Amino acid sequence: SGTFLLFFGAVALIAAYSGLRIGLAGVVAALVLLRAFAFPPFDSFALTADAIARVGIFVMVISLIGWLSEARRASHHQREELLAREQLARNQLATVLERERMVQQRTGLLAELGMAMNSSLDYLTTLQQFAHTVVPFLADFCIVYIEQPSGALERVVMVHHDPEIEALLS
Repeated sequence: SGTFLLFFGAVALIAAYSGLRIGLAGVVAALVLLRAFAFPPFDSFALTADAIARVGIFVMVISLIGWLSEARRASHHQREELLAREQLARNQLATVLERERMVQQRTGLLAELGMAMNSSLDYLTTLQQFAHTVVPFLADFCIVYIEQPSGALERVVMVHHDPEIEALLS
């Protein structure tokens, strides 16, 4: 009947949004209300096979709807958890790759500094090579002063990352 279908639809919605336990509680409440007001399938006080079958189907369908609702929520929660783990793994991978890149840069710098240090026996040439190697990696500019025997400081090397500015400062 229409009343039974109304209760069935209401309890089905409750089960879909609230899950199995609340859905089954809704079934019990619906059956009590149907029985109390003598609506079908309880339009009489006698329990007929038809009424028991309707109630059984009602309980099974609502249980299935509630179970599917809980399964959907659990699946959504697992998906969110997996996405969070995946993001964490991506962040960790990016960190590892950045560290690897930095290690490679430092290793390259050390190799270039070694070649600069061994390029000449003249200390001024070596300092010039050293400054040109260090500036792109570590600084915008490098100025090297040498103390003369008189105590005065003499600028012997000046390197800037921008050649135009370096030319102006010379």
